[in-house]
This record gives sequence, structure tokens and C-alpha cells, in this order.
Amino acid sequence: MTRLTVYEHERLGQAPEGRLTAGQLTALQRFHASSPQRYFDLCYRGIQLLSYVGVLRVGDLQLEILPKLDRHHAEPFWRDRLLDMLRVVHRLPLAAPTSTQLQTRPHNILDLYLERYAHEVSKLLRRGLARRYRTTEQNATALRGRLLFAEQLRHNLVHRERFYTATATYDQEFVHHQILLQGLKLAVQLTDNPLVSNTLRASIARFPELPALRITPAVFDRLPATRATRSYGPALSIARLLLLNYHPDLVGGREHLMALLFDMNALWERFLTVALQRYLPDYEVAAQPRKAYWQSDRHTATLQPDIVLRRHKQIIVLDAKWKELSGGQPGAQDLRQLYAYALQFGAEKAALLLPGARPRVRGEFGEGHADSMIGREGSVLYVPLGGVGEAWLRDIAARIYAWIAGK
Repeated sequence: MTRLTVYEHERLGQAPEGRLTAGQLTALQRFHASSPQRYFDLCYRGIQLLSYVGVLRVGDLQLEILPKLDRHHAEPFWRDRLLDMLRVVHRLPLAAPTSTQLQTRPHNILDLYLERYAHEVSKLLRRGLARRYRTTEQNATALRGRLLFAEQLRHNLVHRERFYTATATYDQEFVHHQILLQGLKLAVQLTDNPLVSNTLRASIARFPELPALRITPAVFDRLPATRATRSYGPALSIARLLLLNYHPDLVGGREHLMALLFDMNALWERFLTVALQRYLPDYEVAAQPRKAYWQSDRHTATLQPDIVLRRHKQIIVLDAKWKELSGGQPGAQDLRQLYAYALQFGAEKAALLLPGARPRVRGEFGEGHADSMIGREGSVLYVPLGGVGEAWLRDIAARIYAWIAGK
């Protein structure tokens, strides 16, 4: 297995100038042709990565794609930031590794998900898997359980020696355990870490034999929530990510595919939303609310800012962008978009939220605009990239609150 760590928007070429073999580049090209989602572009003898981060595994190649905005921070810093954002957005108990751990353990994002999955399932097994009643219908030679009269007449009108019955069974065969078991079997295929692999195999051995389940998003959406399975949440969240992003074959070839990739712009926006929802309790925090600004008989056009804060009659509009500004000043397109959001939602203040440690750029909407907007603030706020876990979220919320209060 070839493991490469790269960064968003980086170009990755074929050897000898680049780091890809001819076979690996071919596999990536085939994936690009078959995937409905454009995770990267093709270029001469290579690929051009876009804004997606995470892990892409095709055949014997595994790409760990990290976010990066500057040259001042090394690989561990960006991996930690990405893991923290994924942990918050997907509500996973993932702790970002320390620099010391990274020096002694060759972890990447996929390894950490697999390690956490092994840990969560082992914890469930130590507590004991839940049991529940399930109904089994069968056409048997002995009357056991409840006789189903309609099915009896349909199947056994001639065979009177048989009984079509429904029997209640109290065991561990239900959909939660089927998902976890299939996740374990997949995780074993994806890891070459002996410690994690042994933990996964030991967990598989402790599971009862269960029928295979066809995994689709609808299976997870319809999962019944019960008190007995409340503790299954973290394990099922990771199983969902793994099972829904794995494809056992690539265009009829032999390259198995795992695309655990996230749009960095959407991830940053969602991360900031969660930070404000948790630590800005005085405000109602709405993610991507829509408001119509034009319509015809067949179509309605809407504006959709990233975050809208409301408290009584006060409205604040925030537009999150994962990028660096050229020269430290916002572009015309970003400002026009911010102005349209503020005007349509009647915002008292509006701001672009960007990652970084630069000072705030304060601005106002001036003459030539709608009279109601003249003098209203439209600024650029920089959100710190330092910090760990909840402390990082609290710092983000505190800075935005201070800006709203005019401090």
C-alpha cells in the first residue's frame, strides 16, 4: 500500500517528476470517469486536487488530503485541525493526535476512524449486545407460535400437515447489529495496522451469525431509536461513513475504492455553525435559511446565507469562506454577495468569516446602495485556527460575540 499525504488544490503528477506510478494514475483516471462527484480534475500526466479533504483509497494507493492555507504550519497542525472539525461536525469522539503520537505512530485520517470504530464496538461488546423480540414467519410441520390464517389458506390448502405461523424470538438479530458487523468486516479490509486488525477480528468473533444487509442511506435514516441502542450512536456514525463511502469494485476492475472525502468549504461552514449553536446561547442560530427575492410563474430565486443570528429584532448575517484573501482585502464578488444577504434579511451587521489570525477589516455599506443599508457594517472577521476541541469552539463564539457587541 502506497500512502501519500497531500494538500487541497495541490497537483499530483506521475513519476519520475511526480509521486504516482502509471498504474495509480490510471486507477485515479478511471475513478474520475466513473464518479458522479468531481473530487479532482485531470491534468497532463497527473491530477489537480480541488477543495475536498479526507482519504481517497484506490487500489494500492491511499491519499490523505489535508487542508492548507499557508506555509507556516506543518502537516500535524493541519491534520489536527481537520480532525477537530470532523469530530465536531459528525459528532464523533475523535481526539486529534499530539505531535509526539504522530512521530511514533504513522496515523492518517482513515486509520484514526478505524481505530475509533474498533474501540467503540469493543466497548459495546464489553457491555453486552442488546436483545430484542423479532417475529419470524415459517411454514413448519408443527404448530408453534401464532397461526396466520390468510397465509395458511394461501400456502397449505392442500398440505394440511403444515402450519404457517409467526413466532416471536428474543435474540440479537436486528439491523443495528447487522450494520456494525458489516462495518467490522469492511474495517478489517481497510487497515494494515496489526493492533487495530486484531481488535476488529476479535470483535467479529464475538458477534452472532447475522444475515448480510444491503446498505443504503435509507437503512440509516430508518434506524429505530430505542433506549437499549442509545449507546450505539458513535459506532453507527462511523459505520455509516465507512459503509456508504466504500465501493468494492471500480468499473469492473480490481481496484477497491474508499472515498471518505469532505468539501472543505461546507465543512468549515458547518463547523462554525455548530460552534455558534453551542456557545452563543443568547442568539438563535440558523444554518442556510432561504429567502425569496424574485419569482415567476415557474421559478422562485432565493438567497441563502451561511449563518443568520437572531435575538429579538436584531439580525446578523455571516458568510463563511475557507480561503485566503489576496492582499488581505475582500473581493468585489464576496462583498456584493454579503450586501445582498444583508439587504434581503434586514441585517443590522454582516461579515465574512475567514480562517486566520489577521486583524478585523471593518467596512460599511455606503452611498449608492439602498437607503436602509447606508452606514450598516459589513466587515471581514478572521477566525483563529489554533486551539483544541471545545476550547477552539468557545474562542470562535467569543470573538464573534465581541464583534457583535462592538468591542
